[in-house]
Amino acid sequence: MGNEKKFWCPLDVKNPSLKEDLKEFFFKDASDDVIKQVIDKYGYDISVICDRYEFVCKLQDLQKILRKHNKRQYQRNGNILIISDSIEIDGYEFNGVPYDIDALCQYLLLTIVDKIITLPKDSGNRKFIPFVDWLFKFHEKSNYTKDELEAFGKEHYEEWGDRYNFKKIFSILSPNLKNKIINTFVLAKVDSQKINADSYEKWLNYKDEKRFTQIVKYFYDNIRCMYTHSCSRSFLSYQPIETSPISNAKGTVLLSQVKPNANNNLIAILKEVIIELMNTICISKIDNLDCQKDI
Repeated sequence: MGNEKKFWCPLDVKNPSLKEDLKEFFFKDASDDVIKQVIDKYGYDISVICDRYEFVCKLQDLQKILRKHNKRQYQRNGNILIISDSIEIDGYEFNGVPYDIDALCQYLLLTIVDKIITLPKDSGNRKFIPFVDWLFKFHEKSNYTKDELEAFGKEHYEEWGDRYNFKKIFSILSPNLKNKIINTFVLAKVDSQKINADSYEKWLNYKDEKRFTQIVKYFYDNIRCMYTHSCSRSFLSYQPIETSPISNAKGTVLLSQVKPNANNNLIAILKEVIIELMNTICISKIDNLDCQKDI
């Protein structure tokens, strides 16, 4: 037995101050007894959400430290303003890392929304229907072409998959927060440091409800999924469009129509979304959320 092979396992990392963190980040007005009930009901899931949210906050603290050491340089090329980082701490170079933190924080916050979707286990959710059962229940044919199956697969995913649940959970946000999202962001194309007039006019002709659903769809498809599957980062809107190096962006861009600050940028708004959802689902015990996570 002296030559018995040894093994090493991952650390079992736990949050020793979960109740205090939940109160600080999400449930400021809740009593200790209510928070204890939330922990008892959701257990590990609520800890995962809290720990990830706290990690985002710590990343933002790190970002502030990096920016304090940033000897930023500016260079003009015509109307275009080129901004270059110069960050060095103890001999280590961190150029560009604050922007990576922005992109990572956006992604992590959207994954928290994914996790919140799984919380309401006793909310009368509709039962998930697997694709094959769905196909034969709602379509009468017994033989399908490859193209038909691909089309039906997309239809099933749109209705029952993650995208459906993501859009559905955003739909329960308060009117005030929905309006804030609508009034902060615009989806349009960019041509030569100007917003594309046709795409902007099309956007203005949308009703508020469609604007909101389009923005939420962009959160899911262009930020969450692109980061996951394509290593594609989404950055915050810091720079006026007329001085931005973005000249002819491919596809639609999420633009800010208000001057960005710490309270109205996308990260701040996603934090508001998460806090409101946590209170709606965990504290208010609303039991009519029609979400079923497709795992």
